Amino acid sequence: MNAEIGNADPVEHDRIPPDTRPGGAYDRYVARLAAEGRFSGVVLLAHHGRTVLSRSYGMADQEKGIHIGGGTAFTLSSAGKPFNAVAILQLAQQGRLRLTDHVGDHLTGFGRDVADNVTIHHMLSGASGLSTPDEDIQRVFQSREEVHD
Repeated sequence: MNAEIGNADPVEHDRIPPDTRPGGAYDRYVARLAAEGRFSGVVLLAHHGRTVLSRSYGMADQEKGIHIGGGTAFTLSSAGKPFNAVAILQLAQQGRLRLTDHVGDHLTGFGRDVADNVTIHHMLSGASGLSTPDEDIQRVFQSREEVHD
């Protein structure tokens, strides 16, 4: 710390914490979790906008012995729901849609029974009656194209 209160040493400020580097304490901790079968995924640590650690750990498919790699495509299932809800509610707040609108008023690709009867509120509240097939939740995708399909 410099003599003036509140002014951190610029060299100290930019110094990457050693525990965050590859092979550091955090990397070893996550690798141990993966080895114990308690974590599978990708970790990215950044320090002042610079990537410090970017590594894959664990298995994409334990039964088939497929390791997670940099190109592994993940199905995020419900992880995106809160972000979608916020975006939709912002559109409603802007007057660009109403929660009572039917999904068919804004989206294509649904059968008439869904498009004309299910509202945006139904979708947001989980009361639409629609579900994701179980095989897609457990599936390991081999490419981005396969995920998009």
